[in-house]
Amino acid sequence: MDMPLNAVGDLAPWLAAQGDSEPTKLVIVTDPSQTDTTLKLFAVMFGEQLQVTKSHPRFTEFTNAECSKGRALAFLAARLGIERARVMAIGDGLNDLDMIEWAGLGVAMAASAESVLAVARLVTGGLSEDGAAAAIESHVIATNDKTE
Repeated sequence: MDMPLNAVGDLAPWLAAQGDSEPTKLVIVTDPSQTDTTLKLFAVMFGEQLQVTKSHPRFTEFTNAECSKGRALAFLAARLGIERARVMAIGDGLNDLDMIEWAGLGVAMAASAESVLAVARLVTGGLSEDGAAAAIESHVIATNDKTE
């Protein structure tokens, strides 16, 4: 995938060796058939210290426990003075779950994980159907056209 890799070996000693410096993001790349098992294992091991999620069929992703798309969206909306009810978020992965749940209009792509579909208020078409564009056109652009 043309991404630089930095193999760290055993994760627990590596994390301890970071001292006061916290990692921005760690990713474990596995065969897609192993990702869910890897996710569950590391969520049990490091779920108190880090946010552990799946961001791609091959990626188990670790970020700071306080870091998530939902928190970032809430921060940005507050900073811009936008009410939660007027925020739309679109996603399809487990790393989008809290963002979709937080938004006033949480939108899941058609092929999203079951847990993402469960929290979404709207399910749109998939990538090949331009689902994100359709949701934006019908719920943002059309709404703005009516208010002008």
